[in-house]
Amino acid sequence: MKITLALGLLAILVFTGCVAQTQPSVTSSIEDTIPCPCGCELNLRDCETYDPTCQTRAVVQNQIGRLEKEGKSPQEIITYFEQPELPSTQEILTAIATEQKSGYTVILYFYSETCSTCIEVKPLIKDIEKRFPHITLLHIEKRHHSTIFSQYGIETYPQLMVLLDGEEIRKEFSKNDDIITFLEEILS
Repeated sequence: MKITLALGLLAILVFTGCVAQTQPSVTSSIEDTIPCPCGCELNLRDCETYDPTCQTRAVVQNQIGRLEKEGKSPQEIITYFEQPELPSTQEILTAIATEQKSGYTVILYFYSETCSTCIEVKPLIKDIEKRFPHITLLHIEKRHHSTIFSQYGIETYPQLMVLLDGEEIRKEFSKNDDIITFLEEILS
């Protein structure tokens, strides 16, 4: 009787599809959504499959893990990695000229979407925008704005350039640098 009951329950489970169906993890669904910034035009999961040595993807995956530990929802994590609509080169040059003509300080952030260090410093850039809302911070991406990189002689990134009172103050940095203190000293 017990054997018949056990076999009956097993048959019900098998035929109703209740046998160990795995749900995709939150991380894997996030990785299916976020494109890898390495330039491969794949999402993170597919990039890992086709290029397991991709350094850029590994940095993004580490940041996803950090954001999950901070209690961010999947949608907040996906939003964090969305690429902003970039202005044209002409729009950036016009903004720089307008701000400088008016006597305002401008911060230029030079970066590349495929640079793992640039991805790591993204929280620092967001912090700069929050701490200095009165200062124009322009994002200048290598592939989209290469002429501006050339115009200012930028060869390494990430790099900040503060345009203040006719001077160009440059700072290469990484996630370990205290970039906020650097800016506070310059802007005070």
